[in-house]
Order: sequence, then C-alpha cells, then structure tokens
Amino acid sequence: MRPLGSNGPLWSLAAEWWYYLWFPALYLGWRRRRGSAMLAVLLVGAAAPELVRFFPVWLCGAALAGLQRAGAIRPDTSRSGAKRAWPMVAVAVFGAALVAARLRGAVWEDWGLGVGFAALLWALMLAAPRPGRGVRALARFGAGASFSLYAIHFPVMAIVAGVGVGEARLAPDARGLMTVAAAMAAAVAASLGFARVTEARTARVRGWLHERRRVWAVAMEALAGAWKLPGRSRTEG
Repeated sequence: MRPLGSNGPLWSLAAEWWYYLWFPALYLGWRRRRGSAMLAVLLVGAAAPELVRFFPVWLCGAALAGLQRAGAIRPDTSRSGAKRAWPMVAVAVFGAALVAARLRGAVWEDWGLGVGFAALLWALMLAAPRPGRGVRALARFGAGASFSLYAIHFPVMAIVAGVGVGEARLAPDARGLMTVAAAMAAAVAASLGFARVTEARTARVRGWLHERRRVWAVAMEALAGAWKLPGRSRTEG
C-alpha cells in the first residue's frame, strides 16, 4: 500500500478503515447468520492479504477495550504478590516480543508484538499503578493529542528538515542535534495546537451526531406511522 502524498506514517489509517468495516461485518454476519457480509470481508481480504496480516493485531486492542467495557478487567486493589508480579511478567513478554521482532523473516513478529503489548496493557489495567505528576501530564497529552501528533508530525518535521537541513546529510554535531530537537519540539507544539481544534471537540461532535441520529430516527418513525395510517383506515373501511 503506497500512501497518498509524502505522509507515509499514515499508511495504518488505510488498514484501520477496513478493520472498522470488517469487524462489525464479521460480528453481524456471525450473529445474524448473514453469510453475504462475511463473504464480502473474505473477498476483500483475499485481494489485500497484507491487511489480513495486521488484522489480528488490531483485534488485540479491540479485545481489551471490549473486556474493559464489559467489566471483565477490574483493577486489583489487593496488596498481593500477584499484583506486583503480573506487570513484571508482561514487561518480560513484551520485551521478548520486541527481540523476536528484530529477527527478520519471522512471520509472526507483528502478531507477537500485538499480543505482547496487549498483555502489557492488560497487566497495567489490572495493577492500576499510581502515576507520578510528570507521568500524569504525559498521559494527559497522550490521551488528548496523540492522534494529532501521529497525523501531522511527519509534515512538520519534513518542513523543519527542508528549512534547516536542505539536501545535505545532517551531521551528528551540535547544530544537527539542535535541528533534531527543534523538529521534535515543533511537531509536539503543532500537535497541541491542532488537537485543540480537532480532538478537543470530539465529544461535542459525537454528541451532535448522536442527537441528529435521534432526531432522524424520530422523524422516520413519524413518517412510517403517517404512511401506514391511510392504508389502515382504508382497510377498516
């Protein structure tokens, strides 16, 4: 999959777009015994096998979110040894997955990273550690501006590299380190500003869409009732 334009890191959005279609199609096809929806997913998957390769990785995150929403993952408030042991085991598993991913030719390297990172998140959700003040600020930024950073960091850093570096290779000296730091700072600052007009309004836009959907459903019910009423009166007469 070649990305549109030069923002190569956004390649995963193309994959996620299909996953957001595949998952409900597979779920509803299995739940309602609709083979057509499942067949459509299989046909798309056969045409794009590279998307299928990353689908189980996406499912790891979806499974964690679903389990948490269902109440199956609850923080362990006890002071047992297991509460301290689970994060250490998960870190070891994730570290092993990182090492294995460095071995070229391993078919399951992406799946191993997905499962290992999901295990790490699962252990942290169970342990519910108390973060420090600095970690809270970083987590707050990650929750409110991480997607903006993901979406625009490459263009911002490319602009900084074009202005401050040019065509020559960046030398590993003080000026080069300052240029890299400036590019990273510019990307983070731009992401914060971009997030204030996008991600910060997500809840408001979601609420507006839910309200429009509710109004539309009420209007459709009213139209359906008005459409049935004349026919019913003619039948009764």
